Amino acid sequence: MSAAWESTVSTEFARLVAEMEMGVPRRQALRNMADRLDVPELSSFVSVIIQSDQLGMSISDTLQAQAKQMRIERRFRAQEAARKVPLKMLFPDDPAYLSGHAGRGLRTFHPADSGSLCTITPK
Repeated sequence: MSAAWESTVSTEFARLVAEMEMGVPRRQALRNMADRLDVPELSSFVSVIIQSDQLGMSISDTLQAQAKQMRIERRFRAQEAARKVPLKMLFPDDPAYLSGHAGRGLRTFHPADSGSLCTITPK
């Protein structure tokens, strides 16, 4: 896998395999990888894999449940971000955005002008 893709994750999986080949127990090698990357989702994944291994559960069932949980969390984060969009549209984070438009006037469409644009200039 690490030969096909050049990424941090593929490098870490290659290191995981190398540690296990050197005799490090799989549980410890997985924990080492989670500690090195310090990604909450990966740490959760590693914990679930280790726990299912200890309890003798099917890895396939565990991976399916973990994938479902990660999809739910990703959807939740997307919904949270979507809820914040209207506020950001009303109150931009960048004050320079507002200052750059001051004094230029606000161009609006006025239906009575049959498609022409009106310019409203600040006083």
